[in-house]
Amino acid sequence: MENFSITALVSKLCPLDISEFPLETDLDLPYQRSITIDVIRTRSNTLTPEEKTLLEQLLTFYCKTEMVSYKQGMNEILAPFLLLNRQNIPLHVCYICFKNFVAKFIPTLFVDDSFKPLNGLFIITKLILKYHLPDISTCFNNNEITPDIYMTTWYVTMFSSKIKDLNLLYIFWQNLIESDDILYISYFGIALLDLFKQEIRKRESLNLPNVFKKICIENFETLQTVLRNTEKIKANTPLTAEIILKKYNMFCLESTDAFVEALKGFICLLILPKEIITQTYPHNMVCNCSDPKTCKIKKLNYILIDCRPNTEHKQGYFLNSFLLSKSTRKNEEKLLNYPKSFVSYTKNTHIALMGSNSEEEEGSVVQRLFNSFIQHEFPYVSIVDGGYPACHRFVMQHNLEIKSHKTLNCLACGMSEKTIVESTLNKFFLVGGMHEKPVDKIVIDPIDSEKIFRCSLDETQSIEDNSLGLIVTSSQLIVYNILRSKPKTVYEISKLKKISSHRNKDDVLYFNFSGDQTKQVFILKPTEVKEFLMKIRKSYQKFKHTDRLEKSNS
Repeated sequence: MENFSITALVSKLCPLDISEFPLETDLDLPYQRSITIDVIRTRSNTLTPEEKTLLEQLLTFYCKTEMVSYKQGMNEILAPFLLLNRQNIPLHVCYICFKNFVAKFIPTLFVDDSFKPLNGLFIITKLILKYHLPDISTCFNNNEITPDIYMTTWYVTMFSSKIKDLNLLYIFWQNLIESDDILYISYFGIALLDLFKQEIRKRESLNLPNVFKKICIENFETLQTVLRNTEKIKANTPLTAEIILKKYNMFCLESTDAFVEALKGFICLLILPKEIITQTYPHNMVCNCSDPKTCKIKKLNYILIDCRPNTEHKQGYFLNSFLLSKSTRKNEEKLLNYPKSFVSYTKNTHIALMGSNSEEEEGSVVQRLFNSFIQHEFPYVSIVDGGYPACHRFVMQHNLEIKSHKTLNCLACGMSEKTIVESTLNKFFLVGGMHEKPVDKIVIDPIDSEKIFRCSLDETQSIEDNSLGLIVTSSQLIVYNILRSKPKTVYEISKLKKISSHRNKDDVLYFNFSGDQTKQVFILKPTEVKEFLMKIRKSYQKFKHTDRLEKSNS
């Protein structure tokens, strides 16, 4: 916040030396009167008549050039950018800042006439709220307070309706831009609710909407507090839970409805096996990062509660896990009071619940225990996606020990990869699915003239942060370490059985090779997927043609 400046804010959204262009347009949209009325009441004590004329002009210009209908909220976001003109920021730069700001954080919110992305954002924010402020979440549920009552203005105005002071709003927006995090506005909103938590809890349900109207940031000290709490909430959100939520991109209008339906099935934040397994085994056996102290996966302290029946515990269990007893599983009162034994962990420990199945049924022990923790107002409680079978698979992939593991009786050992993987979210977001294979005995095709397709093999790392690339030769697919300038893993294209893609993400590819039971995952740049697949297909077709010739000659 000390580094705030108008120039810094603007430069993050638009080059200051961008060429000027005309913004004039006729005010003749079919719904022009709606724009005019909204402009009149937009920051009425701040905007001059001339600035209001400019605001209507720019809103009209935006709707025409972006080919969208005017929506309430546009005016509240554009007005602060327009007022940068008072700070000697050229008008065309003010406009580009607004346009790029919307495109970055709510790209299709104003495109869809029914505000469909809002439904998904509501669910995502509710899940994060339940994780961090279960008492407020329960209060809202008990009083039938739905997200649209308090969240709508957050997103459609990007909090400008809650931060009237322009300088404070600019500071918040600069923090938002620097975070480069689509979930930041959810974290900020929850931090704002946390600040007014006592006021919310003591009010009757009929008065709560009035409390929401009064929630706002009026001074620098309040903003500082909320921004600090925002960073705390972000830091205390599980990394793989963030990964899962961000994959449900509510601004992809073609998939919004499907994503909303999927998220409706979430009773809480889910974490992937890698996040909890990293806590129970030596770090270097699970993660490839160089320094455990800076590992993003290991940023939180976890305890794992194994909710499986005793018969399954006897087939194998993980180190440092709490095994839920048979008597607790069978006795509702004991299950309800079970969280009391973890009271000492509430401030700095995250609790992960692990069940038997990939998809827990309604009313399962895992769900009932989760509800018990929420009733006792425990923050930081999640469920391990895929349950024990998914964790078992991850542990076996990394050759880790399972205590008292009886492979002959182990149900997870008997489950097929299809059953374990494709019935869970991990079919979308496999973490750590690659095994390093020895390459010193393999003859490597020439690669000097081949293109390197930057990629990631792990959903916890972005492509930019990774040092790996894929090289396609006439007969091999080579996973290449760019920093070390040497192959990491080599696959023979002759052994390629199948290529498939994530049903909603074309840049996530799954490869099956004969002799390898594990489905390999490659995440590429979206702009290079087509070119990469064409090279693979060309090499595979060449192999098949050669193979047919050899068979016909023999």
